[in-house]
Amino acid sequence: MPPAVDFRRIWPLQATAATILAAGGLHFTLTPAYAQLSGFTPAQLGLVGSAYYVGFLAGSLLNPFAFRALGHRALFGLYAVLVAAAVALQPVLDGVTAWIVLRGLVGFLAAGLFAAVESWLHAIASNANRGRTLSAYSITNQMALVLGQYLFTLTPAAGGLGFYLSAAILLFAIAPLSAMRGPPPAAPASARIRLAALARGSPVAFAGFLANGLATAPFWVLGPVFARDSGFDQGWIGLFMALPVAGSMVLQWPVARLSDGTDRRRVILPVTLGAAAASAVVAMASAAGSSWGVLAGIALFGATAFLISMLTSAHMNDRVDPDDLTEAAGASFLVYGAASAIGPMTASWTMQALGPAGLFWHAGLVLGAFGLFTLTRILVREPAR
Repeated sequence: MPPAVDFRRIWPLQATAATILAAGGLHFTLTPAYAQLSGFTPAQLGLVGSAYYVGFLAGSLLNPFAFRALGHRALFGLYAVLVAAAVALQPVLDGVTAWIVLRGLVGFLAAGLFAAVESWLHAIASNANRGRTLSAYSITNQMALVLGQYLFTLTPAAGGLGFYLSAAILLFAIAPLSAMRGPPPAAPASARIRLAALARGSPVAFAGFLANGLATAPFWVLGPVFARDSGFDQGWIGLFMALPVAGSMVLQWPVARLSDGTDRRRVILPVTLGAAAASAVVAMASAAGSSWGVLAGIALFGATAFLISMLTSAHMNDRVDPDDLTEAAGASFLVYGAASAIGPMTASWTMQALGPAGLFWHAGLVLGAFGLFTLTRILVREPAR
């Protein structure tokens, strides 16, 4: 019988990430909604959205230095305070240039926060239960994101109050991490991330991080714009943003359990193809003016596309040495951050050319290409023992 998930050891990490993501769910939806009401153009929204991921990319490159200097615990506490301050400043400094700088700073700090949490999580998990461990972690994260969307419906976008609420929640993330016992993972042996070596070890994982950034990051930046242009009011926008998160929770555990007993790439392939099909459903329903079709399609999109990160992360960490877990987390965020910096801009151009439906035609094209790549790797390479 495969080993069970060690919930007694991972619950502080689950609580920490969930607290960050409850604040992040509110913050990510509020930012474009507030900006649109403030007169930002779609191009400016794309720049603001991409700034977060540029910062995330920069953090992935530079945080190894911070881990070596501070360690996991001190880095997390410092970054949590700084990210809360950056979020609280957004309604105060509400110009486009200021928001680009603040969102870039939030992205930089978020890369360090999640690298600290997820490298610790992978250090506790084993290859035999990694999928289920990540699933348990991901389920609590998705529940927190749904809570963030609910908080969005309770805070009028025009007032900016949600930014202060998000900042306050972020400060609480420090508390559960303090309950972690035992030493944290080793700091990276080198300040330089050996991206090429890690990519050779798990090419499907790295392609998955790339596809995930290009396909799902634009949803968080431009999804509220898509929903508003589709005729949804603020309450329905919150539902639209929450449905894919709720949908992902339906399949998290069974898919993760299945992946623990087989070549994970054979699970990644049907999930990815399902996500590409769901993207097409949302795009066609939007073009047809079917609100219920959009909502059904977006739930299916979340039930598939939002599993790719979990599966590809498990696949990569199956193949790395335990001493390289922090470096591997940084590498995954580096690839994801680079793709996510590009994705909102290319998706916004597609929306300008094809209308709101272009957001999901863009996602479907990226996910379809990743599915094809995964199929070729299954055919040419044996799974790791």
